[in-house]
Amino acid sequence: MANKAKDKKVKKQIVNKNLVIFTIVLGIFLGLLFFLPAFNVTEINVTNNKKTSRTDITEASGIQVGNNIFRIVGPVTKGKIETLPYVKNAEVTKKYPSTINISVEEREIKYILSLDNSYLYIDDQGYTLEKSNVKVDGKLLIKDMELDEEESTPGNRLSEHNLLKLNDISNILEEAKLYYTDEGKTTTINSIINEITIDNYEYILYSEKELKTIFIGNGENLTLKMSNLQAILIKEKGNEGSIYLNMDFLKKYPYFSPKI
Repeated sequence: MANKAKDKKVKKQIVNKNLVIFTIVLGIFLGLLFFLPAFNVTEINVTNNKKTSRTDITEASGIQVGNNIFRIVGPVTKGKIETLPYVKNAEVTKKYPSTINISVEEREIKYILSLDNSYLYIDDQGYTLEKSNVKVDGKLLIKDMELDEEESTPGNRLSEHNLLKLNDISNILEEAKLYYTDEGKTTTINSIINEITIDNYEYILYSEKELKTIFIGNGENLTLKMSNLQAILIKEKGNEGSIYLNMDFLKKYPYFSPKI
């Protein structure tokens, strides 16, 4: 019995000794990883960025040349980069021993909101991308959307009630994919809409090409409204004026009113 107890004690001592040795070796190994200059970042590559500068991305990441590569936490760095207004998604990968690769997916400008003395660029999800004095050509201009200061700050998203309005506008444009003939060419109605003015939850469209103001009303019965709009555009081609679709069709028919 005494020999068995002694053997057990010796084995325990050996295990403890090996554990201490392992801990020391592991500490030395980690020390080498975290402090050897060979594992300091020497190169930061940024790809797929068009609207966001490389400088803005690297500064947001917090990574600098000379940082130890093992001290960089990918998910944390990803989150920092995704705070940039145009950055929808970021991927951060390491190429050992000393290279960081950052790839971004950027949001695209979908709409332009008209402010008092400037414009606000937003994407299709209602994220504010940029405030500018320049109106981007070829993008739908939205007027009279009431915004607070937080919504107008690049990187933030529109409020819930304004997202509902944006959803109505998206549905209007989707239903306005109907075709009609314009100067012998087939085009879609939504391609000739330049502006949408918001009046509470009702919408007024304007086509510079057709010289027509279109009163849509609310976002309901859009399929029927667009079918009537298509017919009126064809019938009143070349005539400047207003088209009224903001009524109960069971009580009153849509109509065109020429400009006097």
